[in-house]
Amino acid sequence: MATSHEVTLDGHDDPVGLAAHLAASGEFGQYVVYERDSEIILAADPSAEVVLDRDGVRVHGSAGTRRVTWTDDPLGVLGGVVGELMSPGRPMLGWATFELGYALAGQRHLLDEATLAHLMLPATVVRITGSTVWISTTGRDRLERLRELARGPIMADDRPGMAVSTDAGDPGGYRTDVRRVVESINEGALAKLILSRAVPLPLRADLPATYRRGRAGNTPARSYLLRLGDWHSAGFSPETVAEIDGDGWIVTHPLAGTRANGQGTERDSRHRDELRNDPKEIYEHAVSVKLAHDDLVPICEPGSVSVSDFMVPIERGSAQHLSSTVRGRLASGRSGWDGLAAVFPAVTCCGIPRASAMRHLRELERQPRGLYGGAVLLAEPDGALDAALVLRAIYDKDERTWLRAGAGIVAGSDPFREYEESCEKLRSVAPYVVPEAV
Repeated sequence: MATSHEVTLDGHDDPVGLAAHLAASGEFGQYVVYERDSEIILAADPSAEVVLDRDGVRVHGSAGTRRVTWTDDPLGVLGGVVGELMSPGRPMLGWATFELGYALAGQRHLLDEATLAHLMLPATVVRITGSTVWISTTGRDRLERLRELARGPIMADDRPGMAVSTDAGDPGGYRTDVRRVVESINEGALAKLILSRAVPLPLRADLPATYRRGRAGNTPARSYLLRLGDWHSAGFSPETVAEIDGDGWIVTHPLAGTRANGQGTERDSRHRDELRNDPKEIYEHAVSVKLAHDDLVPICEPGSVSVSDFMVPIERGSAQHLSSTVRGRLASGRSGWDGLAAVFPAVTCCGIPRASAMRHLRELERQPRGLYGGAVLLAEPDGALDAALVLRAIYDKDERTWLRAGAGIVAGSDPFREYEESCEKLRSVAPYVVPEAV
């Protein structure tokens, strides 16, 4: 890798705005912005890229391109390659599609997404906190340009938002599909299925501006903005698929059970009480937590898997959910990639049992999900891995722009209520979409 140049600046009073400003500056062709806790990381200018497809892993770098095949452990092979490439101070970031789950479940015949995961090793890294802005990049000229961008003003964006109807698409068709799912559940084929629907947008969107505006209106567990490979997306993730630290502890936070939020103190409180006491929502959450627990037991040290903060209501933008925490200590010889494989795709965007749910989703949704229900990934040199669940997001690919949301279907589901739940989730993004300048 070329020599890196670094500078540390005073913190910024609008970290999200700064990250969006840098992403929109035109300095970067490919980038990933990832917000975790009190830090935002912008990674750009790939010096190497790792791409997982249905047959192998392609590694593109300064030495050319090489390919590593995989048979039954795609994330193990991917993780091995990523580990070889990383160096201190240089995380790798990227994404994984929902369809990666078919590869993990041995269902390659259902794969029609060409790329299942794409990560990059950045030559440029910007870490933004409330107290500092640290920039590392190749070339003094590039460093000076980024320094000036970071220190310069961020102009207010007063463009009107795009008119986005959450009722777009085929409401009747979605409710009909919910009825079909309930029938399958009653027949014993499933216990739960998260059925989603796409809402196409009439215009292309300015994703950095949408990210900045949408982040101000949301309370996510993680947020992200990316342009990497075929995907351009921004999102406000309500939960993580997995958080694995350098000591081998893995945590997952299943969210299941939903009511509207942001409708005033009195209505929000009433919805919260409904959420805590609705048998359907409680059952949906409990079975999700049990599966998350059962996913971790085989890969963790005996007796280390536990559930805490059970069924706690949390607010996520336009929706509130029941949340629980499941954690365990990875067994000796297990990596964070093994942990991610065990819980991917997240139970809260797939269904129970997972393999049967994925087959039903492929039939009912009639098209690949792509990033929806997948993950945005941050891999650290010490073996830590952070995976944000891709929900509450806007997607841009192949000259199309759309939103997508779903609802958890169980035996007690009402098709009209499940449709309304999908609308509640879409409202976490729909009001904040900024149209692309023409």
